Amino acid sequence: MVKKAFNIFIITATILSFTLTPFLVDSLLANPGYLICLDPGHGGKDPGAIGPTGLMEKVVNLDIAYKVKNKLQAKGYSVVMTRTSDIYLSLDQRVAIANNNKANVFISIHNNAFTLPTAHGTETYYSSSGAPYGYYLADAIQQRVVTNTGSKNRGTKDGGFYVLNHTNMPAALQEGEFLSNPDKEALLKTDAFRNKIAQGIYEGIVNYLNKYGGGQSSGTYGATYDDATKTPTSMEAGKTYTIPIAITNTGTMIWPSTGTNKVNLSYHWYDTAGKMIVRDGQRTSLLSDMAQSAKATLNAEVLAPSKAGTYILKYDLVHEYVYWFSDKTVPMLARTVNVVTAQLSAAEYYATYDDATKTPTSMEAGKTYTIPIAITNTGTMIWPSTGTNKVALAYHWYDTAGKMIVRDGQRTSLLSDMAQSAKATLNAEVLAPSKAGTYILKYDLVHEYVYWFSDKTVPMLARTVNVAGGTNVISNSTSIRGISNATKEQMLNMFKKHNPNKIDKATRIVDMYINWGNKFNIRSDIAWAMMCHETNFLKYDGIVPESANNFCGLGATGAPGVYNTFATEELGIIAHYAHLAWYVYPNHVNSYCSLDYDPRHFAWGASPPHNYNGDNNINSLNGRWAPSSDYTYKIILFSNEIYN
Repeated sequence: MVKKAFNIFIITATILSFTLTPFLVDSLLANPGYLICLDPGHGGKDPGAIGPTGLMEKVVNLDIAYKVKNKLQAKGYSVVMTRTSDIYLSLDQRVAIANNNKANVFISIHNNAFTLPTAHGTETYYSSSGAPYGYYLADAIQQRVVTNTGSKNRGTKDGGFYVLNHTNMPAALQEGEFLSNPDKEALLKTDAFRNKIAQGIYEGIVNYLNKYGGGQSSGTYGATYDDATKTPTSMEAGKTYTIPIAITNTGTMIWPSTGTNKVNLSYHWYDTAGKMIVRDGQRTSLLSDMAQSAKATLNAEVLAPSKAGTYILKYDLVHEYVYWFSDKTVPMLARTVNVVTAQLSAAEYYATYDDATKTPTSMEAGKTYTIPIAITNTGTMIWPSTGTNKVALAYHWYDTAGKMIVRDGQRTSLLSDMAQSAKATLNAEVLAPSKAGTYILKYDLVHEYVYWFSDKTVPMLARTVNVAGGTNVISNSTSIRGISNATKEQMLNMFKKHNPNKIDKATRIVDMYINWGNKFNIRSDIAWAMMCHETNFLKYDGIVPESANNFCGLGATGAPGVYNTFATEELGIIAHYAHLAWYVYPNHVNSYCSLDYDPRHFAWGASPPHNYNGDNNINSLNGRWAPSSDYTYKIILFSNEIYN
């Protein structure tokens, strides 16, 4: 067991499912050129965890390490151990032994403990801040220990342990079982069970070395790119282009095609001044692992910027969470592209709107209203209902001076494609502004990333609305559906009152909350308040650690160490919205409502039933999202603070 003083951070970099492949003994490569460093955890004055009957972790760790050593040496591998007896070593001493001996891999051997005696299972750690390929070593060991012991699979996890961060080679820390569990302590007393753990560690090490070799920590990054001049010199704004890019591995490291640290082809848009205009670019995955001198052609699915202009499209490779190849003296492939607006005549864009006077002349601040809008395609173009450039009904709030007060408006998608003269009635889910006053509500159609219909001489349907209220406008009867009126500044000001020390992170994620709230048609002000409540304003003083990128307690049932983890902050935010959608919509909202983003409630298959009970208001979360009947109290409190 590694003590808290050793600076533990628990992150599962992706939602992992393990395929436990057979281990073939006759596939082993006897390779004396590989040196494995085994580190039996604790020792001397540091006993580690102590079981209910007094079994000390340091004793078990050393015995397992010796068993692994004997198995490796029997197959011709060289082994160095940080300790061979019951002595105390500092973390620096352990790291120095591995680094000074220039080991190919480092494995720290431990057993676990927790305050609850029922905790059990095996887990293996790597560090995303450590040497490359630590994940692959840890995952190989985790798979084999689970298979050999039959223990619960607690996952391959990202942990910031000192020995993982400061060794120069791929490193893993293995936690065999829980000494604090009386049943598991009894097993750990037996030579047979210790041997099963040792066999798993041994098989994992060898499987890793067979696949990746021993030089990944010092492997070089080299690549060439060739688009065969297939990158168009001119693109249409908002359109996607498929461009074949031939790549060659000219370095000495294997490029993995799967896992947390896989290599991807990435492509970014820059302006002519060199500023990146699309954050984090776009990706195409490798078809398979690529060894030295391997070649492959990948299809880059390039989405052109939405605004016309001259841009630079740059292709790069990225070793995810490790390095950009361009940071390793590998020049990007750059192409100048002139992006033009789609040339569509005004005659193609014509429409009529009719709300049948169903738009209320008076609304309550912060309340959502469902208003049927009949639309007719009076132009000559087909209105697509899907895809990047689909047509949607949009509705915006303006003040009486004509200034738009809700950024980017709210949307309702078409039910199906609409040809010339086609008619449809769409339900506009209109969220009234949060402050009292007189406003103009305008309905418009938008050909996404191409044109607003109102820019093509199609007049918007405008209705004057008197909005009443404005103080503590959010209550248990407020709908979670809709687009929030809250500005970024309002949301950050509320946050800063409670935790100014985390304002930098809050500033980083608030745009993602607004963006994904709009995409899910779920109020970002309410989701933001939930995030503040669940994380205690990013203090993370509960079960879920900050490093899990879990902003809503997803999967946290109260059991220690049980929660979902996500590779990035944005994936955690998407998961938050996908989980909320599961409660407030009867069907999938979009492709993000899936097992990948909501593992807790979409674990039953591709099309599970939602948890929608006919109520999409905040009150629907009480007793369901959390057991308490007043769970939403602080969410309502924090939501209203945004506007006050």
